Amino acid sequence: MFQSICLVGKAMINFVPLQERQHLRSELIQLSQSDRVKELLLRLQQRYGEFFDASFTVAVVRNHQGKAISLRWILRNVTERKHLESAIVKNDSDFFNHRPIHKYCKGETIPLNPLLIWYVCQGWVKLSTYCETGEEVLIGLATAGMVFGSSLTSLNIYQATALSDVELVSIYAAEIAASPTLSHIFLPKINQRLQQTESFLVISGRRRVQERLYHLLELLKREVGETVPGGTRLNVRLTHEDIASACCTTRVTITRLMGKLQEEGIISFDLKKHLILKNFD
Repeated sequence: MFQSICLVGKAMINFVPLQERQHLRSELIQLSQSDRVKELLLRLQQRYGEFFDASFTVAVVRNHQGKAISLRWILRNVTERKHLESAIVKNDSDFFNHRPIHKYCKGETIPLNPLLIWYVCQGWVKLSTYCETGEEVLIGLATAGMVFGSSLTSLNIYQATALSDVELVSIYAAEIAASPTLSHIFLPKINQRLQQTESFLVISGRRRVQERLYHLLELLKREVGETVPGGTRLNVRLTHEDIASACCTTRVTITRLMGKLQEEGIISFDLKKHLILKNFD
């Protein structure tokens, strides 16, 4: 597939830095197995050794049997766009530093206003809802740099609880809609919350409870994990009830499964009862 893609008579892969070629191959393999149009961001090396940031919009072309036969590409030089985005990111802290900080203690319920979006400066916030039986369901964790708010959900019951002492900044959703700069700042953060929500949704769809627990721990490892001697430490302390709600099972079942993982040496706890995942791959 690479040999059929050329730039001025040269195979495209020749213009990609060596360290990024395997990543490009992996992306193309995944793309060939779907019908999505995807944007890839890469650095390309020009003829005389100079680099520039490039955006590739890629689509798969299939024959009548559905077999991928080629790729269609649109190549853009996005160096200026990347510079603009970098400048905007650098101004994030300046923007939030000029707004009042709202502090909540561990265990406090954070008030939600449909007109406002909360930005987490420090700490961890548990996002949950309640089912018809009155049981709490964990649907997300907002960590530093993430956003949350009732305007970002369609759930009738949506609750935010401080899992630690937290510092938050609020902003009106209308401000974001009216400002291109704020839109650039907040869109990736809103997208991050969407991706996390989908990850929780996939966990609840696993058939076996053991699989749900395994994938939840993997998600927590990515979201709130910190590398320590002997494994990865989860900076957030979740109760067995919290874990059970995310896994759509009972606290008793989670307690049993966690005990089994501890016996097998897959998990352990530090002196402050923070969970440590050992060789959890």
